[in-house]
Amino acid sequence: MVGRTTVDGLLLVDDIGDIADLVVESGTGSAWSPVTGYDTGPDNALATGQPITTLIAPPGGYWAGPRVRVTARWGWPAVPDEISRAALLLANRLYMRKDSPAGWSAPPSGARCGCPAGTPTWKSWSDRTSCPASPDPRGGPLCPPSNRSSPA
Repeated sequence: MVGRTTVDGLLLVDDIGDIADLVVESGTGSAWSPVTGYDTGPDNALATGQPITTLIAPPGGYWAGPRVRVTARWGWPAVPDEISRAALLLANRLYMRKDSPAGWSAPPSGARCGCPAGTPTWKSWSDRTSCPASPDPRGGPLCPPSNRSSPA
């Protein structure tokens, strides 16, 4: 990544996930010089599982040239828990589609209709206010009227 330096010595960068191979150089665009003594921000970002998003100029408050070139391992230091859970939820939904060729599957007779409270859903599913009103193959209603629930 090549960026332009700022007056206050801060350089906003894309997410840096590891500083082991971080190389910072300053220059004109055709000639580059290595930079040492810079700080990273936010403080303790990698220790808390967050990426580095700012490079702060070395003491003196300025970079040696009008441009800064950064070579790094880009991304987050680890996959956030929310992303892992969302990926598992989506993978499960894709896998379960084989059992629902019409786009939905009926719950067992007498089961609650809809999603349990707090279940993350897609907008198209969360717009549904009750189960489809088709009969259970074993007879009886799909969801008894007294047992209907709307998705959370």
